[in-house]
This record gives sequence, C-alpha cells and structure tokens, in this order.
Amino acid sequence: MSKPDHFVALSECHFMNEESLHEMAYYPQFTQWWQSVDGVMRSWGGGRELAGGGNMPAPRAHALIEWMDKAGVDVCFALRESMMDVSGGAMCMSTNAFIMKEIAPYPDRMYLECNVGPILKRGVKNAIWELDYLVKNGNAKLCKVYVPEDDGPLNDRRLWPFYEKAIELGIALTSTPGWRT
Repeated sequence: MSKPDHFVALSECHFMNEESLHEMAYYPQFTQWWQSVDGVMRSWGGGRELAGGGNMPAPRAHALIEWMDKAGVDVCFALRESMMDVSGGAMCMSTNAFIMKEIAPYPDRMYLECNVGPILKRGVKNAIWELDYLVKNGNAKLCKVYVPEDDGPLNDRRLWPFYEKAIELGIALTSTPGWRT
C-alpha cells in the first residue's frame, strides 16, 4: 500500500506529569475532577476498558508516538495540561518545561504548543516574556489562550499587547473560549 499523500497534524495533545498529579491529589476539587473523568468513561460504555482499561496508555510522549505511527499522524503539538481549577489555582498538572522534556526525543514529530496563561491573572508582561522565551528557546509553534482560567474574554483589550507579540513572533494562537467569549 502506498503512503497517503496528505499531511496529518494533531493539535492539543495533553501530557500530564504523574508527579504533579500525585502532589495535587489531596485537593477536594481534584477528587471531584477524577470522579467526573471516571463518570465520563463509564457513560461512554465500557468505562476505562473503552480506552484500554488497565493497559490505557500513559499521557506521555513515548506512548503517543506509538499511536501516531499506528494512525498515520505525521506531527503533533504538545500542550501542558493546566486544569488549575482542580488545585484551587495553586498549580497545574504539567508545565511547559515538562512538555519540552517530554518531546525532546522526537524533534521532527512533536512540537511545543505552549500555554503561558492565565495571561491576565499572572500579568500580560509576564505572559509576553514567557511566550517570547518559549518561541525562541523552546521552538514553540502554537500558543494556547485558555480563557476559562483567566479574568476576561478573548477580545479583552488588556490582551492586545499579548496578541501583538504573538503576531511579531509569527506564532499561531489556539483557544478554548469557554464561557467568556
């Protein structure tokens, strides 16, 4: 069989740091979130068996690369899993640095889709600095603007300097507008 003549890119591949998950497991919101994940898996039918059961792949780069090969995916864009609401805003499930370490063995297949938010809560200047750093030093190709964790909608004028920096750097933005569009 000949190779297909199309290019397949997978966006927003979330990898999670098991150590961070363990560190935040005592938060009540984490327990609630984990139970909801179990509930979704059950409602799909078959529970975790639907996703491989006990053999469910780890949310890590080495596991995804195998599935990319099986599915004919050329490249992916890896994104930290923030979900800061499950820790009361104290920490995220993984970081940009964790993602860069995960994807380092696969430089031609996996690229950083950074997340430098919440942009307004942490300060636009701080988010701009990190975006600049990750594009220039982490080879970031995309940047996620995740409104549900922030203090304003996508069209909030306070975000305009951030958008201008993204344009200057030539980086595409992805978003999850959530309930504040």
